[in-house]
Amino acid sequence: MSKYFKHKIHNSHDNLFCKEYILTLAINGNELTKPPPIGEFVYELSVNIIKVKTSSRDTMRIIISILFFYKKLVIPSLAMAIAVGFLEWLLTEQFSLKTVGYTYILASMYFHYLIYEKRNPGEYYFYYNMGLCKSILWGTSLFLSLIIGLFLVIIWVICK
Repeated sequence: MSKYFKHKIHNSHDNLFCKEYILTLAINGNELTKPPPIGEFVYELSVNIIKVKTSSRDTMRIIISILFFYKKLVIPSLAMAIAVGFLEWLLTEQFSLKTVGYTYILASMYFHYLIYEKRNPGEYYFYYNMGLCKSILWGTSLFLSLIIGLFLVIIWVICK
């Protein structure tokens, strides 16, 4: 049987992200999994079980956080993809959205690595405190890049 205890921590500086969380965190030996710094937390004293209960407000907060994260990647990736498309147009005298789409997928992953891994690695802590780990951010970045890149390729196929 598990024992529970609750406490609340509120962040008055940032009301946008001051939501209440109910997290069930596990204690592995003597090491407690560290929760985000805001919200209401429920600690479960058991081994190897981590449960997260979220509300629809938390889901919307996560979606907004992912879009905020991806916003830094769109402009440089799209600019590089269009530049490669124009370079292809100069060489072959044919502009192709197919090339722009495939280049966008690769460029967005490159800029993700460059911006978030090399230039600003500390920003991952900001997203981690909102419940988004690095693998989720990489996965959603790849997913959104594939959607945008394949959308450009499909437009090229339809218009051709």
